[in-house]
Amino acid sequence: MVAGLAAAKSNNYLGIRGLDWNAQIISKNISDANGNYIGDAAVAQKIIDAVNDGAKVLNRSGSSQNYSSILAMGYAYAYKMNRVTVASMGNTGIQEIRYPAALPNVIAVGSTKNDDAISSFSTTGNHIDVVAPGGSGYGNGTDILSTSINNTYVYAHGTSLSAPLVSGLASLMIGYKPNLSNDDIRQIIRLSAEKKDTSRFNIAYGYGRINAGRAMSYLTHPYAIVQNTASSGTIVNTSDQFVTQFISATGLSTGNYLVKRIEIQKTISLPENLYNIIGVWGRGVFTTGWSMANPNFGEGFCEVVPGSLTSNNVTLRSYVYQVWDISGSYLGYFPSSPSDVTFAYSVLGYEKPTISGPTQICNQATYTINNFPQGATVNWSTSNDLSVTSDQNTATVNIARTFNLALNTYIRATITINGFSFIIEKTGIQIGTVNPLIKIYDARGRYELAPPYYTNMAYTIVAYGDTFSTNPFNYQWVVNQPVELGEPPLLFNGKQFSFIADSVGSYNFSLQYNGECGWSLPTSKAVYFYQNNMLLSFYPNPATDLLTVSVGYEEESINESDILTKKTIYNESYCVELWHEKYGKVKSVVSNESIVQIHLQDLPRGLYAIHLKVKNKIIRKKLLQLM
Repeated sequence: MVAGLAAAKSNNYLGIRGLDWNAQIISKNISDANGNYIGDAAVAQKIIDAVNDGAKVLNRSGSSQNYSSILAMGYAYAYKMNRVTVASMGNTGIQEIRYPAALPNVIAVGSTKNDDAISSFSTTGNHIDVVAPGGSGYGNGTDILSTSINNTYVYAHGTSLSAPLVSGLASLMIGYKPNLSNDDIRQIIRLSAEKKDTSRFNIAYGYGRINAGRAMSYLTHPYAIVQNTASSGTIVNTSDQFVTQFISATGLSTGNYLVKRIEIQKTISLPENLYNIIGVWGRGVFTTGWSMANPNFGEGFCEVVPGSLTSNNVTLRSYVYQVWDISGSYLGYFPSSPSDVTFAYSVLGYEKPTISGPTQICNQATYTINNFPQGATVNWSTSNDLSVTSDQNTATVNIARTFNLALNTYIRATITINGFSFIIEKTGIQIGTVNPLIKIYDARGRYELAPPYYTNMAYTIVAYGDTFSTNPFNYQWVVNQPVELGEPPLLFNGKQFSFIADSVGSYNFSLQYNGECGWSLPTSKAVYFYQNNMLLSFYPNPATDLLTVSVGYEEESINESDILTKKTIYNESYCVELWHEKYGKVKSVVSNESIVQIHLQDLPRGLYAIHLKVKNKIIRKKLLQLM
C-alpha cells in the first residue's frame, strides 16, 4: 500500500495512480518471517544499505515511543549522504514524541481526512512538518485506496499512508530538478503546503497540508531557487565547557567529550535576481558546521537566525566545537575552526524579469521586459543621453539617443506588483559607433605592454575590440609626431600598425572607427617615450669579409673601434640582423655574448642597416658599407 501511494503507474486503467508515476522502489523488509521487528541495529543497517543501493528518498511508515541512538545514526548517515527521509507521525491521536519522525532531519507527516480536517488518530507534536491525506477510519468512502497483495486494491487509513504521499512528492521534485538538496526538498514542501488556519505552524497541521502542484510550481518560472555559499562568519557566543557525545562524527571516535560550543553567524545579502522572497533556509549537507544536538552525529547544519530576514539580507548561523577528551587533552576544533566555516543556503523567490534589446543605439531601438509579471505595472527611465519616445507604461518601449556622447548609459524599469516595487536595468549601452580602445603590444602583438616605453624599440599600436571590422579603410589613425611605420613583417593594416619612436617625447595616437552607426568619436592614447639606454657598435666600417658587432649600455664609454667586454644584455640572447638597401634582410645571427662576429663573404655588396633585437626591443639605422 505504501509503495502504491508513492509510485503506482498511471494511465494503465488499473486501480490507482501514485504521486511519482516513474519512481523506482527499493524494498527493505524490517520484519522477520513471523512478522516481528528485526531490531534497531538491523534496521539502521537497512537504511544504510538503501542509501548505498541508490535510494533518493527513504520512507518509514511506522513509529515508536523509544529513541534509539543506533537508529538515529542510520538516519544521520542518510542525511549526510543528501537523502530525503520521511516518516509517519503515528496513530495515537494525542500529542506525543514518536520516532523516527521526531529525529531532526526526518520529515514528519500527520494525517488529514478528505475534508482537510485532521484525522482523529493522527499523532500531533512540535516536531511535525506537514500533513497529507490518510483517511478517517470511518469506512471505504473516506479512507485511502491503494495497491495490495494478490493484485488487489484495498482501503485503509493511518499516517502510514500519509507519509508515502510526501515521499512520492519528494521523488517527483528530485526527478524534475536533481540538484535540489534534501533541505531544499523539505523546505519547499513546507513552504508550499496549504495553511488550514491563520497560524504559520501548529502541532496538528505542522506547516499545512501538502500541495504537490504548488511545490512543483516553485521549481519553475516565475519562481527561482538560488543556491549559494558564504564564509568568514563571526563568533557571537561561546558556551562554558560541558560533556557531549559524538557518534559517527568525522574526525572523532564515538564517545563522550568535553566541549565548548561556539556559535558562528554570517549576514548575507539576498540574491539580486530575486524579489518577493518566499523563503530562505540552510543546506546542512554542504555546510562545515554542526548543530547543537546531543548526542551529535556530525550532520552539517545551517539555519536562519529567527527574525533576521529583511528585504535585503538575512543572518545564518552554525556551530563548531572546541573538543577535549575526557581526561582533558585538547583535540582541536571540529568540524573546522571558526574562521573556516562555510554556510550553504538556498533562497526561493520570484525571478526578476530582464530587459532585452540591442547594446548599441544608432538613432532609436526597441527594448522589452522578458517575463513581465502578470498584473504588474511599469515605469521606464533612462540616463541623460537617452529618452523614451513611446508609452513608458508598457512592457515594450522605444528608446532614442539624445547626445552623441555615451557616458554611464542605462535603461531602467521600475516594476510594481501587489504594492511591492523593484528595479531592473540594462547598462553599458553604446550610443553611436563603439569607440575602440588603443593598446600597445610588443612588436609581434603578443601581449600588452606597461610603461615605461623607449625609443628605438619596436611596438605595435592596436585598435582593441574583437567585433571590429578587418577592413583597413574603417580605421583612421593620426599621430602627432613622425613615426616610421612598419618594417616587414610589421605592416600597417588599418586595425594596427608597428613603429619605432625616433625621438624622446610625448606621442599621441588618435583613432576613429567607421562602424554600423558611422564614424566614432576620436579615441586617444598619449605615450611618453624615454631614451633607450642600449647601444650598438660595430667594426670595421666599411667592411669586407668579417664584421665585429658589440652591445652595451649608454653609461659605458664606447668608440667605434672599441671592443666591449660585457657578457650579455639582460642576461639573455639577442639577434643581430643585416638589412640590405635593395634586398631587405639577408642575414641574422643569434648570440648571448656581448660580442658577435659575422662573416660577410657570401653577402651582396652595398649599404646595410644593422638591427639589434632583444625581445621586443630594437636598435637600428646603424649604417654599414660592404665593399
